[in-house]
Amino acid sequence: MLWNRRTVWVAMVAVVVLACGPLCAQEKLPSAENVIGGMTVKLLRGVINVVTCPLEVPRQIDRQVHLRGVCEGSGVGFLAGVGMTLFRAVAGGVEAALFLVPEPGFYDPLITPAYAWEDWGAPVAGK
Repeated sequence: MLWNRRTVWVAMVAVVVLACGPLCAQEKLPSAENVIGGMTVKLLRGVINVVTCPLEVPRQIDRQVHLRGVCEGSGVGFLAGVGMTLFRAVAGGVEAALFLVPEPGFYDPLITPAYAWEDWGAPVAGK
């Protein structure tokens, strides 16, 4: 009778261990330094984008002039710059307000490029 109870007990422990195994095998959490660093970068990036969002107007004019020529590119670039200024300001405000949230990715920027000056003067696609 003792042998049967022991067998049942061992079987129950084995089932519990096997069932809880995936819970214990979670992926490694980031260190506190990485989390604080990510939050800080996201907050600063958001504030910088809110402050420098007007740079989108000359940036978009430059891009559109390279694509369409001076006459058409100036008008289209100005309108695109006004739209991108608003977009960058809102994205920066969202990043600054939600800097504690590690989304998208692990504190990755909401828009590309992350700053208005990053790809200024880069070759424009479509030309």
